[in-house]
Amino acid sequence: MKASPTLCVFANFRIDNEERLQRMRDSFYSFCDVMPNEWRINIRGCKKLEAAEFIRSNIRAKVFISHKESRRGWFKDSLDTIDGLTSEFVFFWIEDHICISDISVLRGVIEEMSLHCVDQLIYSWFPQHWRTHQVFPVVEVGNYIDVRHVNPRSVSEARKVIGYDFYVISAVSLMRTQFFVGLLKSGRPRLRRWSRFLPFDFEKRASDIAGTVFKIAMPQKELFVAIDDDHHETGYCLISRGLYPGRMQRSGLKDVESLGPSKSIGFLKVLFPRSVRILLRRVAYTLRIC
Repeated sequence: MKASPTLCVFANFRIDNEERLQRMRDSFYSFCDVMPNEWRINIRGCKKLEAAEFIRSNIRAKVFISHKESRRGWFKDSLDTIDGLTSEFVFFWIEDHICISDISVLRGVIEEMSLHCVDQLIYSWFPQHWRTHQVFPVVEVGNYIDVRHVNPRSVSEARKVIGYDFYVISAVSLMRTQFFVGLLKSGRPRLRRWSRFLPFDFEKRASDIAGTVFKIAMPQKELFVAIDDDHHETGYCLISRGLYPGRMQRSGLKDVESLGPSKSIGFLKVLFPRSVRILLRRVAYTLRIC
């Protein structure tokens, strides 16, 4: 009989105010009973010590907490955080998403990911990701997940159907550990879209993963839901559903993670049109100028 798959919770997030801290607590309580065997958490921001104390006091499993925010950037700090990781799967914890499913369902999802050798399962923004990923061919169906195949041909066909360079890799994912580490080390997109101090280049468009072959899966029912981001789907998030208190506007929270060295090239706005500014900004990020 095959042993149950092992799971590590990974996070590298910024907790800068009481609202983010409360959302992190609520998110934690929603899924922690799945009983990961280890936690690898890097916490930044002025509330990092309070967040770390909360996590330590509520976890009995192996936990590694750090507060790295080095000049090398988010990806290098994340690789340091997971150094020596041996778990089969990584749960990329995004602190403003909450599990609304029964924990037994989440466990069943992880079991089937192991059974079908799935590389990535997107656990949140269910309606949006389901519409995008249903263009890939189904290769296996379980009780909890549908498994699909990503390869050069299926990506090409999907881009024709969808009509634009859509995202295939999402941060709100459960991933096979080797696949997750490979994404952290991939260096794609070659021309960076974001500063190295931000996590957003972890997510990959179809063009970024050209030539890659892997298995993706979608849960058959919603697992997690974003607290305050409708993600272009009116009425989707928990606040819109009336299931979570709207204590703080999303605009006030969104700016927290986006603050950083990228603002140092704001002078470009007065000199160049938007398309040129975007190109110059991406060149600057790629050359690590900012």
